[in-house]
Amino acid sequence: MKKLTALVVAMTAATTALAMPADAVDVYISNNAGQAGLIDVYVDGVRTASRLFPGTSTMFPVKLAAGRHAVIVTSANANGMGSTIFSADVTITRNQERAHLVLGTNDKNDLKLNVKTYSLSF
Repeated sequence: MKKLTALVVAMTAATTALAMPADAVDVYISNNAGQAGLIDVYVDGVRTASRLFPGTSTMFPVKLAAGRHAVIVTSANANGMGSTIFSADVTITRNQERAHLVLGTNDKNDLKLNVKTYSLSF
């Protein structure tokens, strides 16, 4: 039974690695907008962060292919998509090893979404 479990885990990891584009970037998501409250974040229609408290970030990254992505921020809702708080298109650039989507506010207290990318090349 242990061998079968190990084989299933190995096959799942291999399938996931094959399906992920070579230019995939680790993306973390932060909620720095207190007035937004508890949020869910959808990227290209898939919930990538659930019930993200103000002042917190996702513990683990999501992998996104380089390119343009539709981001929708909603009020947190366990039963599906809540009401939309903010939406924007973001571009993840190639050759970046990490990216950070930060929901915050501008000087007028309007919501905005910043994309910060990091290259870890030395």
